[in-house]
Amino acid sequence: NGKDLFLGICVGIPNQLCSLFLIKALNYIKTPIAFATYSAGSILLMSLSAILLFKEKLKKREFLCIILI
Repeated sequence: NGKDLFLGICVGIPNQLCSLFLIKALNYIKTPIAFATYSAGSILLMSLSAILLFKEKLKKREFLCIILI
């Protein structure tokens, strides 16, 4: 199906780029720092996307957890 192929490409290309940049970062940054930054950045980016794109409302506890990251 063409729609599935399009969505697969839209998700696959950014995913591949994230992996590539993480691997490149490992040449310059210590591994624990690179993986921690990658994980925290992913959580923050997904949370921000949910708020901006889907108008999701965060509870106080969820907001506090994001701040702690």
